[in-house]
Amino acid sequence: MLSRIKHHLTGDCFSPIDRVLTAIHERIFLRNKLMSMLFSLIIYVNILLFLGNVLKISSNYFVILPIITATLCFGFIGGVISGILGLPANLFLFSLIGHLEYAPASWLVAECFGIIIGISMGYLSDYINKMNREIQKRRITEEQLRRTLSEKELLLQEINHRVRNNLNIIKSIIQLHMNRVDDPIFKKECQKLKQRIFSIALVHEQLYLEGHSVYLDLKNYLSSLLDNLISRSADLGVQLKTYWPEGVLPFVSDRGIYLGLLVHEVITNSIKYASTETDFPSIVFELVAIEDKYQITIRDNGTGFDPDNSESGLGLKLIQTLSMQVNGHHSFTIDDGMVFRLEFPSK
Repeated sequence: MLSRIKHHLTGDCFSPIDRVLTAIHERIFLRNKLMSMLFSLIIYVNILLFLGNVLKISSNYFVILPIITATLCFGFIGGVISGILGLPANLFLFSLIGHLEYAPASWLVAECFGIIIGISMGYLSDYINKMNREIQKRRITEEQLRRTLSEKELLLQEINHRVRNNLNIIKSIIQLHMNRVDDPIFKKECQKLKQRIFSIALVHEQLYLEGHSVYLDLKNYLSSLLDNLISRSADLGVQLKTYWPEGVLPFVSDRGIYLGLLVHEVITNSIKYASTETDFPSIVFELVAIEDKYQITIRDNGTGFDPDNSESGLGLKLIQTLSMQVNGHHSFTIDDGMVFRLEFPSK
């Protein structure tokens, strides 16, 4: 999920230097504005008073220290005010040391330059502050979304767990009815019903075990379903061969239920015909991933049945309906046994 649901202050888009500078700006200049301003003024005044005779006209540049500090502490307003006061402050200090000639040749240019620097730095400081506040809001929102998503995933896991348990209870009730009735036809139909319920319950079990809420691993799901079907027919000696593509095969869980029921019907039919018409019944199951589609091929060595003459069969009607539910196209052919093919979108 939430992932989903991503860049924030601790993300890859910020370098360690970015995080250090942001922390310095917040903890020093924003939390201790007056102390920072006072400290920069002390440095600036001492440089001009004690080094002015050495630096001479170059000492004008050091007024940038209080201007930068004012913009970092007070933003745009601090930048404008400090920019305006920069030249007068220099002139006042030069007069104290008796060297007014260290002042810039053009007071107008120097004043305009200080104002431009103050405005530019102040605007950038306000912009950075806004960005930091927005980042903080997004971090809080992202954390809330992450917690909400985690809670929903836990809830969905619990729902899958309970649905699986409820379906198992239904299977147990069906088994109780089977035990009380001697009619073999009734027992046979009940057994089919139990197997269909199992294929549905298996989806919820896979979702619960894999910790997913929407997608299941199609390979794991169908493999478990096939193993169960073959193990229940162990006395018939049916041999199963499976072929799977590499990697995880994600598939939407609600369509997985329909697909599981469909595979169950086809495999059950193959077991029925292959085991009664040959001494060495075998079934081959193959799943292939083709671009944005999956293709399932189920082949047995029985004589199979004629789909055109079996419209009244519940199993065939289920196969046709379930094939449409997964947006798939299916076919039955005869090639040294019955061959069933189903092609359906992977998403």
